[in-house]
Amino acid sequence: MSVEPSSIPAGERPGRPDVLFATAFVSAGTVVALLALLGAYMAERSSFGAEWLSGNTIPLTQPNMQMAALVMSVFTVQWAVWSMRHNDRSASALALGVTFILGAAFINQSIFLFKLVGITEVQPEGPLFYTVTGSHIAMAVVGMCMIVLIAFRTLAGHYSPRNMSALSATALFWDSMVAVYAAIWIAVYVMK
Repeated sequence: MSVEPSSIPAGERPGRPDVLFATAFVSAGTVVALLALLGAYMAERSSFGAEWLSGNTIPLTQPNMQMAALVMSVFTVQWAVWSMRHNDRSASALALGVTFILGAAFINQSIFLFKLVGITEVQPEGPLFYTVTGSHIAMAVVGMCMIVLIAFRTLAGHYSPRNMSALSATALFWDSMVAVYAAIWIAVYVMK
């Protein structure tokens, strides 16, 4: 006695944990790469001593506001996951939209800070400063692209409480991006 495939009731397929697993590996690799760049920045800064950034002043107002925006975005991206877990697609999409806006505010503030500080590429600290901060901005842009894609798919009804691994993976990547910025904020902006 065999069961015909058409006689099996169609239901929602459970989420694909391999998406979450792969995102965890990509997030870990990205975090390690950015922390390695940050380590190179700190080693170079210690070798230069008092001459490091002697011609430039980095104010703390903009980095503090960047950190505040990213901390708020951690809560909003987790709100999106929580809302989807409770089958509230509109609240999840709203939370993803707010997270995107906070990410855009972070990037806007970063560009403003670069113009305000005025570090050039010919200065000894210029290439490392822009490599560390620019790589992190690239990570934020990737996270924002993921958020836009997931928000559209959320509004289209692709996710449910049983099938939300891509949404959880996006939240994981976003949270790892914020954690990296916390290290950059302390090492580059606070400790100078």
